[in-house]
Amino acid sequence: MIFLDVSFLISLFTKEDYDYMNDNLMIVDDKRNYDEAMKKVKKDYPVRIPFFNCVYMALMEDLGISKIASFYEHFDDRKEIIRIHY
Repeated sequence: MIFLDVSFLISLFTKEDYDYMNDNLMIVDDKRNYDEAMKKVKKDYPVRIPFFNCVYMALMEDLGISKIASFYEHFDDRKEIIRIHY
């Protein structure tokens, strides 16, 4: 399984895209992941990493996902994450 960072695409989604995602993709209740991300921002990662990228890392950890498709290079600094990019 690969975690896909599509945050930059959200503004391009149509209603049909949204409906497809709701019908076919896993929806995760992420309150716990937000809490874990805040811990990472405050403690685990002294290098400044954007909050939502910490959310992605917490979610990936929770789901046992080690690969992410993302343009953000700071994922390369995490030995537990394999960033897929071109």
